[in-house]
Amino acid sequence: MDTTNNTETARSQLPATPVFLFVWQTNGFRKIAVDDVSYLEASRNYCSICLSDGSHILLSVPMLQAGEAFPSWKFIRISRSHIVNMDYVDTLRGNMLYIGEKGFTIGTGFRQAVFSSFRFLGSNSKRINSG
Repeated sequence: MDTTNNTETARSQLPATPVFLFVWQTNGFRKIAVDDVSYLEASRNYCSICLSDGSHILLSVPMLQAGEAFPSWKFIRISRSHIVNMDYVDTLRGNMLYIGEKGFTIGTGFRQAVFSSFRFLGSNSKRINSG
């Protein structure tokens, strides 16, 4: 019996991006679900992973490095200081993006990429979609 094909088939059915990540905390690695991460926030050489339950995990890793661990089709950089999970975005208004009541400024250099990541419908959608 050839188990190689079964193993390859099983691997090909795995998600292309991680479902969970292990992040370092005081004395060990903590398992977090990627879907529970609402945004990442930079602070110099540190990155705070902000979870949907309101808790934060502070890492001594630059945001650029931390952001590479998250799927790019789901997480988008909106400024030098923030990467957001698009599933948690509630409102886009002007140059602001909101996750719940928390507002984030969309950086000028990131605006086109941010708006092209969403679909719009309504009276201003042509203006937004055309840049």
